[in-house]
Amino acid sequence: MALACRLEGKSAIVVRDDKTVQTVNRILDVRERVSGIVVDEEEEDEDVEFYDDFADVDSIGDSGDHIESRGNVSSFREKLVSTWEHPAAEINVPEPGESEVEADFSPKRYRLTSMLGDTTKLASGADMQSGVIKAVSANAQPKVDEDILIILSAASPEEMIGVRGLVRKFGNKKTIIMVNCKFDPLPRELTNAKPVYSILPLIARTAVSETNLFGSEPKEEPKAPKIVVLRRYPRDWEVHVHTGSGFELVASAPAAKVGRKGPSMQWIAGCVKQHLQSR
Repeated sequence: MALACRLEGKSAIVVRDDKTVQTVNRILDVRERVSGIVVDEEEEDEDVEFYDDFADVDSIGDSGDHIESRGNVSSFREKLVSTWEHPAAEINVPEPGESEVEADFSPKRYRLTSMLGDTTKLASGADMQSGVIKAVSANAQPKVDEDILIILSAASPEEMIGVRGLVRKFGNKKTIIMVNCKFDPLPRELTNAKPVYSILPLIARTAVSETNLFGSEPKEEPKAPKIVVLRRYPRDWEVHVHTGSGFELVASAPAAKVGRKGPSMQWIAGCVKQHLQSR
């Protein structure tokens, strides 16, 4: 909703099903009764479930070093923020509420709708695809004055069918933005899509044996540095490492050369290792 309110034109925000729409509307109703506003930007994250698109990346080794991906991005972010004195200044990412342009949080700027409608009535088996097409046609079609489709957290096979249909029909007519959508394999309809914002929190650890060759006590592992891999369109992919006093940009990779998934874990590990060895 915050994203929709910062875009020019009206948006249709597409979630999975009617149950999700009802849940969000109940939350908004409570907020309106309690605080007198429909959307509180500063509390937006409290009711949003964050998905780690890189949760399947466990670790990568390179000459004794490896980088771990934390599945709980929200928890990791809280830990990062607790160590930042001025996080916005250090990596040039504005804090919520610090945008130069005040957003108009009017419900007229967006419309919340579902992709699959009532999923209890959705056909299964051989009839699943035709059932999804009918559901999408009945629920997820943007109105004439809605120039933007924001598809939120689509990941299931049914949602993939729905996304493919929407992109085929409106890809050349509307702006389609997908937030935290995870498809494997990526449907061919999205081959021309571009990642405009991505953030991957990581921790670097040194792989050491529990004892050395002489059987002495285990070596004490140094404090693991925090890492953030970032893409902010149209800028390149960037690797930031926490140096103790704040995050520092240590490497970048042109988006055109690394593909939509960003730089490889091997490349990230090499950059972090080189940076740590140079200190």
